[in-house]
Amino acid sequence: SVMGTIASIGLSVELIDSSKPVLGLSRLHNDIKISGRTTRDMVDKGVDLGKALRDSSNNFGGTGGGHDIAAGAMIPYESKDKFLHLFDEMIEYQLNND
Repeated sequence: SVMGTIASIGLSVELIDSSKPVLGLSRLHNDIKISGRTTRDMVDKGVDLGKALRDSSNNFGGTGGGHDIAAGAMIPYESKDKFLHLFDEMIEYQLNND
């Protein structure tokens, strides 16, 4: 929950680029907990973090989901780089196919 709070605060005070969704990652032994946040403007442009985190984490034996504006996931640590690449592609697809 701390990672999600940090991401939300960063977006609200414009410390973080609000034109992109934000992911906070924290390692828990052999897993990574992911908290995603975005803005209402990004949701209006087609971003659905819940769907993107659910679908991308499922590809690596993880779990995920949530709301369009705030969501989370858990994935195996060794899948981190491939997960991030797939998540990025999913967000790009959402933005280009709204």
